[in-house]
Amino acid sequence: MRRLRSELAHGPSRERLASEIARACSLEHPHIVKPLDMLSDADHTYVVSQHVAAQTLRSVITARKGRFTVRDAAGVVSQICSALSYASGMTPHGGLTASCVLTTREREILLAGGILAHTKAGKG
Repeated sequence: MRRLRSELAHGPSRERLASEIARACSLEHPHIVKPLDMLSDADHTYVVSQHVAAQTLRSVITARKGRFTVRDAAGVVSQICSALSYASGMTPHGGLTASCVLTTREREILLAGGILAHTKAGKG
């Protein structure tokens, strides 16, 4: 579960984001973390997504001190491109960063960016 930034949780931005989340819920791709719902309480709005056991690509890059083989880098880029190609035109993405890209122990890449790029980590 991720909490929306406050400027996106109210007014026209919230309505636009709710529409984006509804479109993203229909995405079915092995390299995209699927959003499931958008929930609100009196103070905050949250995006609920499928749970994945993964760490951010940023943390992997940091742990490796930036060292990747060409083969590793090509695998990451290939999976990212596959997900972006699939989602192209279906839902806008808010910016792709190493923090939005997740990697599993099996080296599978998952994009939690897209609409989730508009969020910040929340508890839950």
